Amino acid sequence: MLKLLRWIDCRKLGCRKKSFSPFFSEGIFEEDKGMFGKNAEKANGKTDERGFSLIEVMIALAIFSIGILGVASMQILSVNYNTHARRTTGGTSLGVERMERLMTLRYDDADLDPIANNPHTETRGIYNITWNVTDNIDNKGINMTVSWTAMGVTKNILIRYIKPQDI
Repeated sequence: MLKLLRWIDCRKLGCRKKSFSPFFSEGIFEEDKGMFGKNAEKANGKTDERGFSLIEVMIALAIFSIGILGVASMQILSVNYNTHARRTTGGTSLGVERMERLMTLRYDDADLDPIANNPHTETRGIYNITWNVTDNIDNKGINMTVSWTAMGVTKNILIRYIKPQDI
């Protein structure tokens, strides 16, 4: 109670206590000189400075730029992987489409002839579709390769199918 009364009296006289609370231990009382007075120093000897120094701002910008460079490199990798995935999906779709057309042909069709025109080739855009037909006793094996070149590297997809002899 005594601390509360001292705090109230101090506030009436224009003093201020560092902790601004009567419930903490007695602090250092000093006259209220205002924020911009001649003696704006605190009790611990430090001046009342606000804001950031130029070095603090430069360090913060350096840390921020390192983070942004990481995000930018992840973005470039993401674009490259999406391009690779799109091309792989396109090649697979074209190969499966061509294989389905070969599956619907008659057993003795020219596109399924293992002797003439083997290997069979077809080009669609950036994709080269090549298939070899092997003649077995009661079926024909079709080995198809879809290939394309991306960034100087040739990519391949292999699709296999066994076509039974028509009944």
